[in-house]
Amino acid sequence: MNILIIQTAYLGDVILTTPLIGQVRCAYPESRISILVIPQTADILNRHKDIDEIIIYDKRKWGGLISKTPGLIRNVYNKFDIAISPHLSARSAIIALMSGARIRVGFEKSAFKQLYTHRAIYGCGHIVERYANLIKSLGFEIPPDKITLGVDESDIMRANEILKGARDKNAPLVGIFPQSEWFTKTPPLPLLKTAIKSTLKEIYFHPVFLGSRADNEISIFSKEVGGIDLMGKTDLNLLKGIVSMLDVVISGDSSGVHIASAFLKPTIVIYGATRPGQGYYPWMNEYYAIMADISCAPCSPHGGNKCPQGHFNCMNNIRPENISNRLLDIIKHSKL
Repeated sequence: MNILIIQTAYLGDVILTTPLIGQVRCAYPESRISILVIPQTADILNRHKDIDEIIIYDKRKWGGLISKTPGLIRNVYNKFDIAISPHLSARSAIIALMSGARIRVGFEKSAFKQLYTHRAIYGCGHIVERYANLIKSLGFEIPPDKITLGVDESDIMRANEILKGARDKNAPLVGIFPQSEWFTKTPPLPLLKTAIKSTLKEIYFHPVFLGSRADNEISIFSKEVGGIDLMGKTDLNLLKGIVSMLDVVISGDSSGVHIASAFLKPTIVIYGATRPGQGYYPWMNEYYAIMADISCAPCSPHGGNKCPQGHFNCMNNIRPENISNRLLDIIKHSKL
């Protein structure tokens, strides 16, 4: 049996789909499982034990679905028995139909939901639990497990080479993800700087700065505090290896949170325009939410490129000591 899972959303969404992949494998242990993703997220699924094939679909290039139809036909058309889409878009529903699958599973709130033969309740709670409703709609009662990302020896060796000097000093490694795809989910850099400096006055640790884009201001600050600047310097396979070696993670509400969940790392999440109640909080790992008490948040399901109110108080009202005190507690009580 050939099964297609369609998830063409952002990196964090793809990571949060991995418990569903495990449920599908459990339900259909002898099946061949393929997953369709965009180029920017494909490598995060490399080495995943339950995936047989990764199909790359670049939906962002000019022409979208129409221009990419020949490639989709070659990779997807009439090749699957079951198609499952945790993604809500009309495009995903059309791809499910193109797959030739007689069983097509989506959500009742999906666009073009009539193209699905099975429509699951979207529900509430964590997004992993919502995705679990897809396999439940096929008659399986399989609880979702942890987030799983594959890491092999080469990833670990590369990460160890980079972190070796810091690890030899026997101080905690604190991963910091200061970026987000969305401005309103990005912690202000002065907030992070103050929190990190305050904590370093109390206890020694190694800040490890991680993100997809290089940042000159962060690079300068990293040197100032004796950190390791890996901004824009890691591919996704190396990033998995690095995070697997960290002791604590600090991040805005972005993909760094979910990579940390895969390795069960204690995580401090700084929330701006979004809130944990929207369902994207860390899954199965210890975490602490830092957020301002402000009535206009959440203002978006995924953040935005500007504050609708013009003040950005969801981030600007966060006190740096709330972050530094929590980090101190984690380091001291975990005996890192």
